[in-house]
Amino acid sequence: IVCVHSENRHLVRRATQQVKDLKGDSANIIDWSDTHPNMAEEEAVIRLSYLAEKSGVPVYLVHISSSDAINRIRKIKPFNKYLNIETTSPYLSITKHSMTDNTIKMEPPFRDYEDVEELWKAVEDGIVDTIGTDNVTLSKDEKNINSTLWNAIPGYPALETHLPVLLHEGVIKRGIAIESIIEKITKTPAKTFGMYPMKGSMLPGSDADIVIIDLNKTKEILPGNLSSRSDFSLYSGKNIQGWPVTTIKAGKIVVQDDKFIGQSIRGKCIER
Repeated sequence: IVCVHSENRHLVRRATQQVKDLKGDSANIIDWSDTHPNMAEEEAVIRLSYLAEKSGVPVYLVHISSSDAINRIRKIKPFNKYLNIETTSPYLSITKHSMTDNTIKMEPPFRDYEDVEELWKAVEDGIVDTIGTDNVTLSKDEKNINSTLWNAIPGYPALETHLPVLLHEGVIKRGIAIESIIEKITKTPAKTFGMYPMKGSMLPGSDADIVIIDLNKTKEILPGNLSSRSDFSLYSGKNIQGWPVTTIKAGKIVVQDDKFIGQSIRGKCIER
């Protein structure tokens, strides 16, 4: 399966140069969204869908971010069995207005409120197959947050906030069925990448990896309380409802009430 960042780089380069010429080093994070116009993502979606269908090769379109792209996919996908569509928990919860500094610099950029809502509609009606994180474990210094827009590095930490944000924004705030969201972050990606039923299920013989959640638990997100080596979060200071309380890895409890209690950190390569 081919995983693709869906943007037309020629359109992005042209738009970026236009913004640089107009704003120079005074460009801010709002301007960043203009360097990656929605049409660059939408055009790439059209092209990739065509190539996938003609070649008979499935494609996995990573981190779809815009309403234009997702609505184009909505028209194509029912007639094209080769498309697998991913968005991410940050694209479902962050807009270009969420912060004023380079913390939220990403490729593709965060967009507007209507884009977030269109992505949630696509989650609810099944156009979006999976929800990822696009996690990049950067520190503030590594990201160059305090530099100019052009010198700041795209990327953010998102692993530990992934599930709580989806529960808060999807289940609590929008009333989407929890089963639908959980399937998009467990069963469907496991099937897509050939790891089902070892992963993404609780069937006999599968890996006993289980998370127990408390939908009523509310916490304020503070970077210092997260386990990542990153020293910032997209959600700093926000109160999020719906958190894991117990994490079971290979049948053994490894995290209980936010504390790691496992004997060691273990993993293995899954051959595909």
